[in-house]
Amino acid sequence: MERTGDHEIRNVRSRRVKRKYLSVLLALGPVVALFFVVGLFAVLCPAEFLTAYNAKTIITQSVIVGIGALGMTIVIISGGIDLSVGSQIALCTVVVASTLNQLAGSHGQPVGPGMALMAAVSGIGVCAVCGLANGFVSTKMRIVPFIVTLGMMQIARGAAKWLGREQTVRPPPNILQNLMLVEPRQSWMLVAVGVWVSLILIVGLAMALRYTVFGRRVFAVGSSEQT
Repeated sequence: MERTGDHEIRNVRSRRVKRKYLSVLLALGPVVALFFVVGLFAVLCPAEFLTAYNAKTIITQSVIVGIGALGMTIVIISGGIDLSVGSQIALCTVVVASTLNQLAGSHGQPVGPGMALMAAVSGIGVCAVCGLANGFVSTKMRIVPFIVTLGMMQIARGAAKWLGREQTVRPPPNILQNLMLVEPRQSWMLVAVGVWVSLILIVGLAMALRYTVFGRRVFAVGSSEQT
């Protein structure tokens, strides 16, 4: 007869194997869903969907969400959450566009690279202040990040609507617009400049999380904040 100890060992091994396969399925789930969606559109409208220009368009449109997801990756790994990212992106774009309009004056003349850089820095600075406020209130005042970032989401969204006067803010011609051109002016780049910028940021963040003290601390805090 089989001993009880051997039976328990087999059960433990079986549960480990099941958990391993389950973790693999959970990891591959988004990839499988993505291939399903791509396959569905490829069958429904192949003439429009299966083109190089459409692929470039999809990649270009994913740049903004992808760059926002980089910061969210650090937050999630550290065990936190931030609901205000989308509203901060909206606020940043409104600030940049409004600054460009102010720099261009009433005639709407094209602005130079220096002015465009100033506008970009102003938008990034506003979002940095929002992030600093989120972090300060969450850590120093001991308020749950979910509540803090939920409030910041409403504040940033309201500020964006107030600055834009509930309308789309259209900036004058500027060099920043070239970052999101589906067909870049330099044909050798193949895709928009923003795509290459996002790829550089992805590689930089991956290396920072893996090879720097900051990255190890982020994982450590996410594993056990008290420890």
